[in-house]
Amino acid sequence: MEAESDSGASGWCDGDTVERFYLQAQSFAESARAYGLAIQWSDYDAAVNFLEHPPPPEDLAHLQAFKVTAYEIRKVKFLDDMSRADQTVAIRYYKINELIERSVVDQQTWVYHPEAKNWYLQSGLPDLG
Repeated sequence: MEAESDSGASGWCDGDTVERFYLQAQSFAESARAYGLAIQWSDYDAAVNFLEHPPPPEDLAHLQAFKVTAYEIRKVKFLDDMSRADQTVAIRYYKINELIERSVVDQQTWVYHPEAKNWYLQSGLPDLG
């Protein structure tokens, strides 16, 4: 996995900013890992807890027909102020009644909510099938 920042500034950060960024990055890693495990286990009900906006019930029902076989984080990019992270994930999956493995690249947008001190997936569940 590759991580990078959208940094155009060359200035120094004070200690409080560095600590806040560190805690936000750590929080992101925990949220992204837990979400990834939920998707990897095809536990879409658990994955919904990481979404900024819950999907309609029919979207969840549609996903129940799919099993994920691999979930690989390819790239993470943070905005300078650590308010957003763009993550690229490769997902392999199959539809239960077809048993043909397919793959998709999921472009995820995560946003940080300072009041909750947590990250939420803004871009929604992966588009399988």
